[in-house]
Amino acid sequence: MEVAGILRTSAKAIYAMVERGQLPGVVRIGRRLLLHQSALVDFVGRKSHDIA
Repeated sequence: MEVAGILRTSAKAIYAMVERGQLPGVVRIGRRLLLHQSALVDFVGRKSHDIA
């Protein structure tokens, strides 16, 4: 799972974040989960500001 690599976490953690509504831009197509790249970039940017 590419998103897990970007966020440096496990696929299981990504699925849990999706279920809790913590990741923006999630689209379900059947059993597939897709994330909008721009939403993921914004999310990572906001999180990096929260840490700093």
